[in-house]
Amino acid sequence: MVIGGTATVADVLVSELLARGVRHVAALNGHGLDPFLLACKRAELRVIDVRNEQAAAYMAEVTGRLTRTVGVCAVSGAVAHANALTGVLNAHLDGAPMMLITGITPLAELASLSGVIPLSRPSIPDMGGYWDP
Repeated sequence: MVIGGTATVADVLVSELLARGVRHVAALNGHGLDPFLLACKRAELRVIDVRNEQAAAYMAEVTGRLTRTVGVCAVSGAVAHANALTGVLNAHLDGAPMMLITGITPLAELASLSGVIPLSRPSIPDMGGYWDP
């Protein structure tokens, strides 16, 4: 918890997780999770680092199934989020309480990283309106 400063949204989220009995978060560290992971550190919420997104999701699913309290996993956005969905579906089918937290780096931050060139929409091939909203 933040003492004598301003709480971030991540601080509030971690505070709520702790208030609801969450004892640990299974996570695959990614740049998009930085605010959340820093909030976990400040609040002393244990973060278990795993090797892939599926492992994080299955750890959260098993936590929910065995303890009947919400199991929590955290991964970066995009493909990492998609990789975690197998565990989310398994939790749903088993009726296990589970939460998936996904973080993503703002595009402006990505552009400021050395050597990273973000893709723009015009660089995507014309798919006959497939990408249109």
